[in-house]
Amino acid sequence: TNSENKLKLLFVGKLSQAKGIADIFDAVTGLEKYVSLTLVGSKFDNETLEKELSKHTYLGVRPHHEILEIMREHDVLLFPSLFDGFGMVMTEAMSQGTPVIASDRSAGPDLITHGENGWLMPAGSVEAVKEILENILENRDEVERVGIAARRTALSRPWGIYQEELIQEIKINNA
Repeated sequence: TNSENKLKLLFVGKLSQAKGIADIFDAVTGLEKYVSLTLVGSKFDNETLEKELSKHTYLGVRPHHEILEIMREHDVLLFPSLFDGFGMVMTEAMSQGTPVIASDRSAGPDLITHGENGWLMPAGSVEAVKEILENILENRDEVERVGIAARRTALSRPWGIYQEELIQEIKINNA
């Protein structure tokens, strides 16, 4: 398979295990002929991380406008975070028409209906990520359909709505 036909995967964020980075590397191992992985974000010095990054495309830290452009150039954003708050990167990718594979320990379950506008996976499950990737590889046209639905979801949830929901939640919890 030439690189043009590869499924273009993207990770954006701090390259740490809290964000599930090792799970991403494990999930794409064995799928190198079919997927390419690009990583954007800050990293820490670690021999194992450096070794893994050498197998993929690492772009370092980039300005926001470039990240949005990079998102548009990729098929799927990987967000297998072990624990996360909202994870703005998910809605940013979705707003660019890039569907997300997100863990159940992020805002993923609030934003994504599995298989419709993205994919959900149990946090820490390399097998689940691999299974979703294999399914996407077998049904490549799903990426476009799910991407369109992802964009529709993101557009229906502008920042103002998130802000209002947060304010309401704070008021309820402080009442």
